[in-house]
Amino acid sequence: MTLFEICTETLSGVRAASTGGAQRIELCSALDLGGLTPSDDLITAARAESDLELLVMVRPQPGDFMVDAALLKTMCAQIERVTAMGADGVVCGSLLADGTIDVPSLRDMVQAACGLPLTFHRAFDQTPNLPAACETLIEHGVARVLTSGGAVTAMEGSAMLKDLVDLAGERLDVVAGGSVREANIGALRRATGASQFHSALDRCPTTESVKALLAAR
Repeated sequence: MTLFEICTETLSGVRAASTGGAQRIELCSALDLGGLTPSDDLITAARAESDLELLVMVRPQPGDFMVDAALLKTMCAQIERVTAMGADGVVCGSLLADGTIDVPSLRDMVQAACGLPLTFHRAFDQTPNLPAACETLIEHGVARVLTSGGAVTAMEGSAMLKDLVDLAGERLDVVAGGSVREANIGALRRATGASQFHSALDRCPTTESVKALLAAR
């Protein structure tokens, strides 16, 4: 089975994902900044609008992915809040100055999620050794990783994506993301062996564009 996750920053995008046949929604704000934590009002409206699995981005500020104690406290509070509001999972992550996974912060985020699945976002693609980073995520209870295989687009990173899919097996869901579109989804699926895909559909998902993406798989 191929699972499609639609990323959106609007309620209309939530509706498009639901009516277009997607299986999961990633909700965020400020996609032009790489995605930030959405407002409480948008989370509440999205939960009321759709019964699809709803993942909420937790990233309070743009910029690099390093966190200090104050920012980590804010992130953990946001994780607890969005889960209380009905999110089915959270999307977050943090790195150390050398680009490796910030394990102490990750442990706190996983704990704050209280058993709900945590997706490590595309900060993963900045790590210096993706297979090693993948093993770190598995070791610390992360459910999914969103990745382009370290490249600008998932198609460009397809060889690494295949390696990550093979490495993770059933221990971690590797979600291929990065310019996933109707024109490349079939080739990407064949090249990587991935079964989960993420697309923002140029930041404006419509029912028709979601249906076209799913039909092209």
